[in-house]
Amino acid sequence: MAAIRWDHVNFDQKALFIPISKSGNPFTLPLSDKMIEVLNDRKAYHDVNIKSGNKSYGWVFPSKTSKSGHIEEPKQKSG
Repeated sequence: MAAIRWDHVNFDQKALFIPISKSGNPFTLPLSDKMIEVLNDRKAYHDVNIKSGNKSYGWVFPSKTSKSGHIEEPKQKSG
């Protein structure tokens, strides 16, 4: 979910396209009204940040510090 891009979200159909899954097969996930509400709020925040010069490169959950450009799960340190 950390790697969701805005072009994967279909607000009209209330669906999220997952192009890469653990099985290797793409699929479409239906979204609840609450999830659409959360994504709409996130999109409004995203649009404001883009206008202020913060480039998120299309990620729903961008990160300024990760190499991928989106949030990532913290890696556990061994030892």
